[in-house]
Amino acid sequence: MNQLVVLLNLIGLLVLDTLFLADVRITQDLPASLAPGSEVRVTVEVEKGDLSGFAKLQLDLPPGLSATAIETKGASFTYADGKAKFIWMSLPSSP
Repeated sequence: MNQLVVLLNLIGLLVLDTLFLADVRITQDLPASLAPGSEVRVTVEVEKGDLSGFAKLQLDLPPGLSATAIETKGASFTYADGKAKFIWMSLPSSP
């Protein structure tokens, strides 16, 4: 019985992923390594397809790293406890 429940949950997740997240792509441009004390610019690009409305992007950073936002495309940005969060109350219509 437990195996059937797990199987149905997995199938449900695959279907939801296909229906709702198929158009979302996230790419990052970051260096392979960092020198201590250095600053680098990291680019995170989100292709959202036709999605609209509320959205949140959270980036978990390793200890010792911090983040500041340069361009947010209308999102509010916070950084605390190693987590960089971008929150859009309404996603922008243009990419």
